[in-house]
Amino acid sequence: MGKGFNIAMKIVKEIDKAGKRAARETEKQQKANERDRIRNMKDRVRSLERQVKENEREIQRQEKADEREQVKKEKEEFQQALEYEKSIFEDRVLKRTNMRIDVVTRNLK
Repeated sequence: MGKGFNIAMKIVKEIDKAGKRAARETEKQQKANERDRIRNMKDRVRSLERQVKENEREIQRQEKADEREQVKKEKEEFQQALEYEKSIFEDRVLKRTNMRIDVVTRNLK
């Protein structure tokens, strides 16, 4: 076996090394791509979680505002009912006062 065989063996070994190197680079690139994909998915999940939390806070704010509005409405309705009852009471008091005055004036005559 001569010099040509040794050269051929070196060439075959270099080709084999190049193939292994290419396989390692491909695997390395695939792992990097996978890490990027996972990172992007995690970022998307975090973004969606933040959005959900913000939506929940907005819903709570709206519920509190609705509750305050309902309390305000009930208070106004109560005040209106109170004013109505007060006017009815004052009318009764006025009628009784007028009746007393009539009774007294009739008895004095």
